[in-house]
Amino acid sequence: MKDIAFRYAFKVWLTTMLVSPLLLAVYQGIVYTGGFIWWVFFGVIFGAALGAPSFVLLWLSAKWLIRATNPVRCKVYLSILILPLAALAFFIGYVLIGYSINTVYLTIPYVLVAVVAVWFCKIKRVNSELVS
Repeated sequence: MKDIAFRYAFKVWLTTMLVSPLLLAVYQGIVYTGGFIWWVFFGVIFGAALGAPSFVLLWLSAKWLIRATNPVRCKVYLSILILPLAALAFFIGYVLIGYSINTVYLTIPYVLVAVVAVWFCKIKRVNSELVS
């Protein structure tokens, strides 16, 4: 049996890790003119590494919620849960690397994209099994 929650959580996490650095790079390119490639590279590499614990927590939460609730309610709960999980990567970066936690503008795109990704990725029922 396929792990439906893993596939769903991976889609949400991967969408967040790829789209958020692009948003940051566009912002940096507009405001500071330059550094587009650097922001995308930095965002994807460090976002994926520091976001791995958030992915595991999202997967375990999704696994429980998918079994316990319907898809819409599951997405509502995951939308609320994803807010601190998306910010967790920045907290880990602050503790391990020491970059400034006051850079809220770095966290906002990740949080927004994560919430949108929760709703964008599909969970549907097939033969009483949920499929993402």
